[in-house]
Amino acid sequence: MRKTLKNLTPNRRGISTASATSFLFIFLVISIVFSQVSLSISQNNSIVKELQIDDERAKEDILLKELGTSTNNQFITYIRIMNTGEISVLIKGIYALDGNATTFLIDPSTYMDSSIEVNSELIITGPNGNYIASFDPNAKIELVTERGTKAIEYEDRLAYGTLSLIPNTAFSIEYGIPIQLNSSTMSYMKVNVDGTLIVNEKWHLGWNVNSNIGYMAWNISITNYDNRSLVLRQYSCLTIVPNESPPSQSLTWYIDPSNKVEKTQLLIPRQVKYLVFKWSTISDSQAQQLYNISPARYLLFITLYGYFDNEDGTTSPYSQTIPLDAALIVG
Repeated sequence: MRKTLKNLTPNRRGISTASATSFLFIFLVISIVFSQVSLSISQNNSIVKELQIDDERAKEDILLKELGTSTNNQFITYIRIMNTGEISVLIKGIYALDGNATTFLIDPSTYMDSSIEVNSELIITGPNGNYIASFDPNAKIELVTERGTKAIEYEDRLAYGTLSLIPNTAFSIEYGIPIQLNSSTMSYMKVNVDGTLIVNEKWHLGWNVNSNIGYMAWNISITNYDNRSLVLRQYSCLTIVPNESPPSQSLTWYIDPSNKVEKTQLLIPRQVKYLVFKWSTISDSQAQQLYNISPARYLLFITLYGYFDNEDGTTSPYSQTIPLDAALIVG
Protein backbone atom coordinates (compact mmCIF):
# COMPACT_ATOMS: atom_id res chain seq x y z
CA MET A 1 0.00 0.00 0.00
CA ARG A 2 2.78 2.46 0.84
CA LYS A 3 4.54 1.56 -2.38
CA THR A 4 1.42 2.35 -4.35
CA LEU A 5 0.95 5.65 -2.60
CA LYS A 6 4.58 6.54 -3.20
CA ASN A 7 4.21 5.90 -6.85
CA LEU A 8 1.11 8.07 -6.96
CA THR A 9 2.79 11.02 -5.22
CA PRO A 10 3.55 13.87 -7.69
CA ASN A 11 7.21 14.73 -8.44
CA ARG A 12 7.30 18.12 -6.74
CA ARG A 13 10.90 18.74 -7.77
CA GLY A 14 10.04 18.54 -11.45
CA ILE A 15 7.14 20.97 -11.13
CA SER A 16 9.31 23.47 -9.24
CA THR A 17 11.97 23.58 -12.03
CA ALA A 18 9.38 24.03 -14.77
CA SER A 19 7.65 26.81 -12.86
CA ALA A 20 10.91 28.69 -12.31
CA THR A 21 11.73 28.47 -16.00
CA SER A 22 8.29 29.77 -16.93
CA PHE A 23 8.46 32.60 -14.45
CA LEU A 24 11.94 33.56 -15.71
CA PHE A 25 10.72 33.59 -19.32
CA ILE A 26 7.68 35.69 -18.42
CA PHE A 27 9.88 38.07 -16.43
CA LEU A 28 12.25 38.51 -19.37
CA VAL A 29 9.36 39.15 -21.75
CA ILE A 30 7.81 41.68 -19.39
CA SER A 31 11.20 43.37 -18.90
CA ILE A 32 11.75 43.67 -22.65
CA VAL A 33 8.26 45.03 -23.20
CA PHE A 34 8.67 47.46 -20.32
CA SER A 35 12.02 48.63 -21.67
CA GLN A 36 10.56 49.16 -25.12
CA VAL A 37 7.58 51.02 -23.69
CA SER A 38 9.87 53.16 -21.50
CA LEU A 39 12.12 53.89 -24.47
CA SER A 40 9.12 54.78 -26.60
CA ILE A 41 7.75 57.08 -23.88
CA SER A 42 11.17 58.69 -23.46
CA GLN A 43 11.49 59.23 -27.21
CA ASN A 44 7.99 60.63 -27.40
CA ASN A 45 8.72 62.98 -24.51
CA SER A 46 11.90 64.14 -26.24
CA ILE A 47 10.01 64.75 -29.48
CA VAL A 48 7.28 66.62 -27.64
CA LYS A 49 9.90 68.72 -25.84
CA GLU A 50 11.70 69.50 -29.09
CA LEU A 51 8.42 70.46 -30.76
CA GLN A 52 7.59 72.66 -27.78
CA ILE A 53 10.99 74.38 -28.01
CA ASP A 54 10.53 74.89 -31.75
CA ASP A 55 7.08 76.34 -31.15
CA GLU A 56 8.41 78.68 -28.46
CA ARG A 57 11.39 79.66 -30.63
CA ALA A 58 8.99 80.63 -33.43
CA LYS A 59 7.40 83.11 -30.99
CA GLU A 60 10.73 84.71 -30.09
CA ASP A 61 12.01 87.88 -31.72
CA ILE A 62 14.75 90.13 -30.38
CA LEU A 63 16.03 93.45 -31.70
CA LEU A 64 19.43 95.02 -31.13
CA LYS A 65 18.88 98.73 -30.55
CA GLU A 66 22.05 100.35 -29.24
CA LEU A 67 25.68 99.74 -28.39
CA GLY A 68 27.62 101.96 -26.02
CA THR A 69 31.36 102.51 -26.19
CA SER A 70 33.97 103.97 -23.89
CA THR A 71 35.09 107.58 -24.32
CA ASN A 72 37.97 106.51 -26.57
CA ASN A 73 35.75 104.08 -28.55
CA GLN A 74 38.04 101.24 -27.48
CA PHE A 75 35.56 99.07 -25.56
CA ILE A 76 31.89 98.06 -25.66
CA THR A 77 30.36 99.23 -22.39
CA TYR A 78 26.76 98.10 -22.88
CA ILE A 79 24.28 96.63 -25.36
CA ARG A 80 20.60 97.55 -25.39
CA ILE A 81 18.20 94.91 -26.70
CA MET A 82 14.42 94.71 -26.98
CA ASN A 83 12.09 91.71 -26.87
CA THR A 84 9.72 92.20 -29.81
CA GLY A 85 8.36 88.66 -29.72
CA GLU A 86 5.36 87.01 -28.08
CA ILE A 87 7.04 85.33 -25.10
CA SER A 88 9.75 86.18 -22.57
CA VAL A 89 13.35 85.38 -23.52
CA LEU A 90 16.64 84.74 -21.77
CA ILE A 91 19.90 86.00 -23.30
CA LYS A 92 22.52 83.27 -22.93
CA GLY A 93 25.38 84.31 -25.18
CA ILE A 94 27.12 87.26 -26.82
CA TYR A 95 29.41 86.61 -29.78
CA ALA A 96 31.66 88.67 -32.07
CA LEU A 97 31.66 87.86 -35.79
CA ASP A 98 34.70 89.07 -37.72
CA GLY A 99 34.91 87.67 -41.24
CA ASN A 100 34.60 83.89 -40.99
CA ALA A 101 35.58 83.79 -37.31
CA THR A 102 33.03 83.61 -34.49
CA THR A 103 34.25 84.36 -30.97
CA PHE A 104 32.29 83.73 -27.79
CA LEU A 105 32.47 86.81 -25.58
CA ILE A 106 30.28 86.31 -22.55
CA ASP A 107 27.15 84.72 -21.05
CA PRO A 108 25.31 87.57 -19.28
CA SER A 109 23.00 85.16 -17.43
CA THR A 110 25.95 84.10 -15.26
CA TYR A 111 26.22 87.49 -13.55
CA MET A 112 22.92 89.31 -14.11
CA ASP A 113 19.24 88.76 -14.80
CA SER A 114 19.30 88.55 -18.60
CA SER A 115 15.62 87.71 -19.04
CA ILE A 116 13.43 90.13 -21.03
CA GLU A 117 9.66 90.31 -20.90
CA VAL A 118 7.54 90.99 -23.98
CA ASN A 119 7.84 94.57 -25.32
CA SER A 120 10.55 95.30 -22.77
CA GLU A 121 14.19 96.32 -23.11
CA LEU A 122 17.34 95.20 -21.34
CA ILE A 123 20.71 96.91 -21.02
CA ILE A 124 23.51 94.36 -20.80
CA THR A 125 26.83 95.40 -19.29
CA GLY A 126 29.95 93.42 -18.50
CA PRO A 127 30.54 91.66 -15.16
CA ASN A 128 30.66 94.10 -12.25
CA GLY A 129 29.89 96.95 -14.62
CA ASN A 130 33.05 96.39 -16.66
CA TYR A 131 33.21 96.47 -20.45
CA ILE A 132 31.87 93.56 -22.52
CA ALA A 133 34.62 93.37 -25.15
CA SER A 134 36.85 95.47 -27.37
CA PHE A 135 34.97 97.61 -29.89
CA ASP A 136 35.57 96.72 -33.55
CA PRO A 137 33.56 98.89 -35.98
CA ASN A 138 34.12 96.36 -38.77
CA ALA A 139 32.81 93.38 -36.81
CA LYS A 140 29.30 92.19 -36.05
CA ILE A 141 27.82 91.59 -32.62
CA GLU A 142 25.48 88.64 -32.08
CA LEU A 143 23.15 87.93 -29.15
CA VAL A 144 21.58 84.49 -28.69
CA THR A 145 18.69 83.34 -26.49
CA GLU A 146 18.58 80.04 -24.62
CA ARG A 147 16.28 78.69 -27.36
CA GLY A 148 18.71 79.68 -30.10
CA THR A 149 17.10 82.85 -31.49
CA LYS A 150 19.72 85.30 -32.77
CA ALA A 151 20.04 89.03 -33.40
CA ILE A 152 23.03 90.24 -35.42
CA GLU A 153 24.19 93.73 -36.37
CA TYR A 154 27.36 95.64 -37.23
CA GLU A 155 28.93 97.21 -34.15
CA ASP A 156 29.51 100.57 -35.82
CA ARG A 157 25.89 100.79 -36.92
CA LEU A 158 24.61 100.19 -33.41
CA ALA A 159 27.15 102.57 -31.91
CA TYR A 160 26.51 105.43 -34.33
CA GLY A 161 22.80 105.85 -33.75
CA THR A 162 20.96 103.34 -35.97
CA LEU A 163 18.18 101.83 -33.91
CA SER A 164 16.68 99.15 -36.10
CA LEU A 165 17.99 95.91 -37.50
CA ILE A 166 17.78 95.83 -41.29
CA PRO A 167 17.88 92.41 -43.01
CA ASN A 168 20.98 91.60 -45.03
CA THR A 169 19.24 91.39 -48.40
CA ALA A 170 20.83 91.08 -51.82
CA PHE A 171 22.19 94.14 -53.56
CA SER A 172 19.59 95.57 -55.87
CA ILE A 173 21.61 97.98 -58.01
CA GLU A 174 25.03 97.75 -59.57
CA TYR A 175 25.68 101.09 -61.25
CA GLY A 176 29.32 102.01 -61.52
CA ILE A 177 31.21 98.97 -60.33
CA PRO A 178 33.06 98.69 -57.94
CA ILE A 179 30.62 100.59 -55.69
CA GLN A 180 27.29 99.01 -54.72
CA LEU A 181 24.44 100.60 -52.80
CA ASN A 182 21.77 98.42 -51.20
CA SER A 183 18.50 100.27 -51.71
CA SER A 184 16.59 97.73 -49.59
CA THR A 185 18.30 99.21 -46.52
CA MET A 186 17.13 102.75 -47.25
CA SER A 187 15.78 104.35 -44.07
CA TYR A 188 15.05 107.81 -42.72
CA MET A 189 14.82 109.53 -39.34
CA LYS A 190 13.50 112.82 -38.00
CA VAL A 191 16.31 114.87 -36.39
CA ASN A 192 16.77 118.21 -34.65
CA VAL A 193 17.66 121.33 -36.62
CA ASP A 194 21.31 120.97 -35.57
CA GLY A 195 21.37 117.37 -36.79
CA THR A 196 21.38 115.72 -33.37
CA LEU A 197 19.20 112.71 -32.70
CA ILE A 198 15.77 113.10 -31.12
CA VAL A 199 15.13 111.10 -27.95
CA ASN A 200 13.12 107.91 -28.66
CA GLU A 201 13.21 108.59 -32.40
CA LYS A 202 14.38 105.70 -34.60
CA TRP A 203 15.21 104.88 -38.21
CA HIS A 204 12.22 104.01 -40.37
CA LEU A 205 12.81 101.49 -43.12
CA GLY A 206 11.05 102.30 -46.39
CA TRP A 207 10.26 104.79 -49.11
CA ASN A 208 7.11 106.54 -47.83
CA VAL A 209 7.76 109.87 -46.13
CA ASN A 210 5.41 112.52 -44.80
CA SER A 211 5.81 115.78 -46.71
CA ASN A 212 5.94 117.74 -43.43
CA ILE A 213 8.39 115.55 -41.51
CA GLY A 214 10.73 118.54 -41.15
CA TYR A 215 14.43 118.14 -40.44
CA MET A 216 15.50 114.62 -41.31
CA ALA A 217 18.35 112.28 -42.26
CA TRP A 218 18.78 109.35 -44.67
CA ASN A 219 20.68 106.10 -44.13
CA ILE A 220 21.77 103.51 -46.71
CA SER A 221 24.38 100.72 -46.82
CA ILE A 222 27.29 100.76 -49.27
CA THR A 223 30.05 98.30 -50.19
CA ASN A 224 33.36 99.04 -51.89
CA TYR A 225 34.34 96.10 -54.11
CA ASP A 226 37.56 97.65 -55.33
CA ASN A 227 40.86 96.35 -53.94
CA ARG A 228 41.72 99.87 -52.78
CA SER A 229 40.25 101.87 -49.92
CA LEU A 230 37.90 104.63 -50.99
CA VAL A 231 37.72 107.95 -49.12
CA LEU A 232 34.52 109.97 -49.60
CA ARG A 233 34.56 113.76 -49.22
CA GLN A 234 31.96 116.04 -47.65
CA TYR A 235 30.66 116.98 -51.09
CA SER A 236 28.96 113.57 -51.41
CA CYS A 237 25.20 113.97 -51.27
CA LEU A 238 21.72 112.52 -51.77
CA THR A 239 19.25 114.39 -53.99
CA ILE A 240 15.53 113.87 -54.55
CA VAL A 241 13.91 115.05 -57.78
CA PRO A 242 10.19 114.92 -58.68
CA ASN A 243 9.39 112.29 -61.29
CA GLU A 244 8.11 114.85 -63.77
CA SER A 245 9.36 116.84 -66.73
CA PRO A 246 10.65 119.39 -66.15
CA PRO A 247 11.27 118.80 -62.43
CA SER A 248 9.67 121.56 -60.38
CA GLN A 249 11.89 121.30 -57.30
CA SER A 250 14.68 119.25 -55.79
CA LEU A 251 16.32 118.86 -52.40
CA THR A 252 19.84 117.77 -51.43
CA TRP A 253 21.21 116.22 -48.23
CA TYR A 254 25.00 116.23 -47.75
CA ILE A 255 26.86 113.36 -46.15
CA ASP A 256 27.55 113.19 -42.42
CA PRO A 257 31.09 111.72 -42.55
CA SER A 258 32.43 109.51 -39.76
CA ASN A 259 35.70 111.46 -39.59
CA LYS A 260 34.52 114.83 -38.26
CA VAL A 261 37.98 116.41 -38.34
CA GLU A 262 38.91 115.66 -41.95
CA LYS A 263 35.26 115.47 -43.04
CA THR A 264 35.77 112.14 -44.79
CA GLN A 265 34.18 108.68 -44.82
CA LEU A 266 36.50 105.68 -45.24
CA LEU A 267 35.21 102.66 -47.21
CA ILE A 268 37.48 99.64 -46.68
CA PRO A 269 37.30 97.02 -49.47
CA ARG A 270 34.47 94.48 -49.15
CA GLN A 271 33.10 95.82 -45.90
CA VAL A 272 29.50 96.94 -45.55
CA LYS A 273 29.27 100.53 -44.33
CA TYR A 274 26.35 102.88 -43.75
CA LEU A 275 26.19 106.39 -45.18
CA VAL A 276 24.17 109.04 -43.40
CA PHE A 277 23.00 112.14 -45.31
CA LYS A 278 21.50 114.96 -43.24
CA TRP A 279 23.14 118.35 -43.84
CA SER A 280 21.66 121.18 -45.91
CA THR A 281 25.16 122.40 -46.88
CA ILE A 282 28.72 121.07 -46.68
CA SER A 283 29.28 123.28 -43.63
CA ASP A 284 27.30 120.67 -41.60
CA SER A 285 25.75 123.35 -39.38
CA GLN A 286 22.05 122.69 -40.08
CA ALA A 287 20.09 119.61 -41.07
CA GLN A 288 18.15 119.58 -44.32
CA GLN A 289 14.38 119.60 -44.00
CA LEU A 290 11.50 118.09 -45.91
CA TYR A 291 8.70 120.57 -45.38
CA ASN A 292 5.72 121.78 -47.37
CA ILE A 293 6.77 120.18 -50.65
CA SER A 294 4.33 118.86 -53.20
CA PRO A 295 3.14 115.28 -52.60
CA ALA A 296 4.51 113.23 -55.49
CA ARG A 297 6.82 110.39 -56.51
CA TYR A 298 10.47 111.40 -56.32
CA LEU A 299 13.59 109.89 -57.84
CA LEU A 300 16.68 109.54 -55.64
CA PHE A 301 20.26 110.06 -56.75
CA ILE A 302 23.39 109.61 -54.65
CA THR A 303 26.46 111.47 -55.85
CA LEU A 304 29.80 110.38 -54.42
CA TYR A 305 33.02 112.41 -54.49
CA GLY A 306 36.35 111.22 -53.18
CA TYR A 307 39.51 109.34 -54.07
CA PHE A 308 41.04 105.85 -54.05
CA ASP A 309 44.23 105.17 -52.06
CA ASN A 310 46.63 103.43 -54.44
CA GLU A 311 49.23 100.91 -53.28
CA ASP A 312 52.10 103.16 -54.37
CA GLY A 313 50.97 105.94 -52.04
CA THR A 314 49.26 108.04 -54.70
CA THR A 315 45.55 108.71 -54.98
CA SER A 316 43.08 108.48 -57.86
CA PRO A 317 40.08 110.84 -57.98
CA TYR A 318 36.62 109.30 -57.89
CA SER A 319 33.18 110.72 -58.63
CA GLN A 320 29.95 108.97 -59.50
CA THR A 321 26.21 109.57 -59.52
CA ILE A 322 24.12 106.50 -58.71
CA PRO A 323 20.34 106.45 -59.30
CA LEU A 324 18.46 104.28 -56.86
CA ASP A 325 16.03 101.77 -58.31
CA ALA A 326 13.01 102.72 -56.19
CA ALA A 327 10.79 105.80 -56.12
CA LEU A 328 10.34 107.86 -52.98
CA ILE A 329 6.69 108.57 -52.22
CA VAL A 330 6.10 111.84 -50.42
CA GLY A 331 2.56 112.30 -49.17
